[in-house]
Amino acid sequence: MVAPSHVGRGHCGRRTLNAVRGSTLGAFLLQQPALADSLRAPKHQGAAALVVFISKTTFDHNGEPSITHSFDTGAAWQNFALEASLKNLVVHGMEGFDYDKARTVLKIPRDFQVEVMAAIGKPGKKEELPVGLQERETPNDRRKLTETITEGPYIA
Repeated sequence: MVAPSHVGRGHCGRRTLNAVRGSTLGAFLLQQPALADSLRAPKHQGAAALVVFISKTTFDHNGEPSITHSFDTGAAWQNFALEASLKNLVVHGMEGFDYDKARTVLKIPRDFQVEVMAAIGKPGKKEELPVGLQERETPNDRRKLTETITEGPYIA
């Protein structure tokens, strides 16, 4: 299924391709090792859907390159994840999949970039995870804002 985002004229299109567990496409994707391995991980086994976010690298209205296509799709991804959390769903973004295989399996045209895959499902119980993953299920330290936002030129 392709679910295009609604964007204003002149913007490049952001799209999501999704497969719901139990659907024909879901069954097909689960048979693709490079795509399904992420869902077979213990942390994602209860996921109800797998979503691949893609961005159009050119504008629809004139075919010119869109420099911010990844940024635009990132903003759409964030809103998607926030909306899911409001509905008491968990959305886990993943980069550990075969991007070229996703392009081939999902027949994604060359003028779109495969950005990220996400597993979506209801929250599980920490106790149901393998011990190694249970230990990782704690809030992690984040970089301080002062280390991320600085005044002036870039400092390594």
